[in-house]
Amino acid sequence: MDRKQWQVLSGLVLALALALRLPLLGGSFWLDEAAQALESVRPWWQQLDIIPDFQPPLIHLIIHLVQYFGQQEWWLRTWAALIPGMITIWLTIQIGPFLNKKRGRQIGLLAGLLLAISSFHIFYSQELRPYSLPALWVTASWWVILKPRLNHRWIWLSSLTVLGLYSSYLYPFAILGQLAYLVTRGRQLISSLKSFAVSGLLTLPLVPLLLNQLKQGQSIRSQIPNWESVVSLPQLKALTLMWGKLLFGVFDLAIEPSFILISGLVLATALILYKSLKNKKALMPILIWMVIPILTAWLFSFLLPVFRPKRLLFVFPAWSLLFSWLILVDSKKLNLLKKILLSTLIAVSLYSTWSYMVNPKLQRENWRSLTAEIQKNYDPQSTLVIQAFDDQFASWKWYNQDRVPTWTSGQLSLSAPNGAVDLLPDISHLKTIVLFSYLTDLTDPDQVLKQEIEKKNFEISDTITYPLIGQTFIYENRN
Repeated sequence: MDRKQWQVLSGLVLALALALRLPLLGGSFWLDEAAQALESVRPWWQQLDIIPDFQPPLIHLIIHLVQYFGQQEWWLRTWAALIPGMITIWLTIQIGPFLNKKRGRQIGLLAGLLLAISSFHIFYSQELRPYSLPALWVTASWWVILKPRLNHRWIWLSSLTVLGLYSSYLYPFAILGQLAYLVTRGRQLISSLKSFAVSGLLTLPLVPLLLNQLKQGQSIRSQIPNWESVVSLPQLKALTLMWGKLLFGVFDLAIEPSFILISGLVLATALILYKSLKNKKALMPILIWMVIPILTAWLFSFLLPVFRPKRLLFVFPAWSLLFSWLILVDSKKLNLLKKILLSTLIAVSLYSTWSYMVNPKLQRENWRSLTAEIQKNYDPQSTLVIQAFDDQFASWKWYNQDRVPTWTSGQLSLSAPNGAVDLLPDISHLKTIVLFSYLTDLTDPDQVLKQEIEKKNFEISDTITYPLIGQTFIYENRN
């Protein structure tokens, strides 16, 4: 494949990636995205006041700048996720030639294609949260490390590492992988250590913020008994989910025959192809890029629950490069196995992506439509929305814009002994009460608010149900 053909095919892969990422880009914000948007549209001097959000501040600063030009969902997501995701695919294609002289361009193209059609990568290229952004910096830094000749390499690596550390607290796990690889590259090791040392010094201002965020997180865990189950997973399940998301994408996975069969087929085929490779050492940078961050983050999660596939999105380019290598390099005797592996990966990705496009249960919480329905059907002069939380749900607050009056419990959890008698304000003059069941398993497991509303002589007249949000109860005054 000559360079011109490679460039044309690279453009087609990127065009396909963009086409698959546009349809749902303007969908409703879900809870965390709305919280991100609300924080980012505050005045600039409040952009570092992000203690409740366990993330570094770079994405807040980026979104704060672009929100002056528009606050539509598609616009904010474009800068926070879509553009980083697209550049990540382009860099993955560019890394291919650094890995293999004969088939490098094909490896990069196939890896880019696997990223382009992956529902996992598509989803987080449309998410207003800092997952696509650190994936960009990790991929770019590996491009810097692997590029054969590059002037001022240590300056580039320092800059990208600083950007990564200001994007995600899990970025150090990527650095561990890069250090492990650079140990084998004596000529680059000293300058790279200098790069990481400079980057560490430049990110020292994050330490007080991180400590305060850890303190805040511990406070939330103490107030909400089941919060641990939301932010963390059992360790064995976490590893299984990581593999499942890389292979199957956004599906709500369960350990069932189809999962086991397809996973077994892919793993067995990949192992056979790996054993047939003549030069396994050439795969070392890809394996280190993928395995060390996953393993170290997983082990660290025994101390602090941080392991989630979306937070490790930055290993996915390595996963795609690995499978592309296995399919394209070496033994012609195993061409049938390679075709089976390639067709399985593409078929699973296409089916998963199609399912994501058409199934609301695999998309995001549609707070925009729910809010519009409530605003349309219930008079704000005689309606009160009630939520069991310490503040309005960010997604409701973003779309409601204070049109329908809202009351919150002011507490993270109303579970006994925190429940209060006669907690509600005077609602006797109101016609309609709207009560969300959203998150009440955590914030009101004993249904304190429901009981209080019914004591005030209100009864359920209707129920609105939305995927992922659950039931919203409409109470009417019986007086």
